[in-house]
Amino acid sequence: MLVFKIAMTRVDLPPAVWDRITALLPDLAPRFDEIYSLSPDCISYPFPPESDIPVASICLLDALKTLDAARYALIEGHAHGIYHREVARPPEETMATWSEQFYVQDAAHRLYGAAEDIAEALVKMLEISSRWTTEYGMRPTR
Repeated sequence: MLVFKIAMTRVDLPPAVWDRITALLPDLAPRFDEIYSLSPDCISYPFPPESDIPVASICLLDALKTLDAARYALIEGHAHGIYHREVARPPEETMATWSEQFYVQDAAHRLYGAAEDIAEALVKMLEISSRWTTEYGMRPTR
């Protein structure tokens, strides 16, 4: 009787492999420090109460959190591929490919969401009117 292990955990791969995988993608910690310094409460003082410019910082924080989740998905996809090809006995090429595809698709959706957050931040910061965004195919922000 063959028994397949479906789930992979962090202890299934040695720390050196995890270090190698995480080194492939940029560390977002410095960006978090920069974005957190753009607190909407702090930057709203010079703007009138009806201004949407401070909301841009929230959009940027959302984008950064989404980018971090996409980074995590890419790391997991790579780790699952290594596990199912190199660690699992017998090697499970189908499971490796399925896992990689699952996590890469997740990352792609998250990157699209992050791009929308960044676009919304630019609309807020540059105070682009809803007439212009509607005319060029973007959804109105209000």
